[in-house]
Amino acid sequence: MNVVFTDGIANVRLIDGVVRFDLVTALSGPNEESKLEKNGSLMLSVPGLVRMQGQLTDVVNKLVEDGVLQQDKKEPKTSK
Repeated sequence: MNVVFTDGIANVRLIDGVVRFDLVTALSGPNEESKLEKNGSLMLSVPGLVRMQGQLTDVVNKLVEDGVLQQDKKEPKTSK
């Protein structure tokens, strides 16, 4: 089993029913500018993506409940 630490995802695309993400690590560049470097890929079926989204939502809700995260209470933007 491979373990990969990632700071985020980039370049999300759907190809032949498979959702593909590039995993990225944030690196400090000159003048403290952040640069993203690809460190792996993640590929999921669409049903797998939907299941993962639900699981991630559950994790975030649990972290908010435990006081680890604070939920942003910004008003939703409305279109005019």
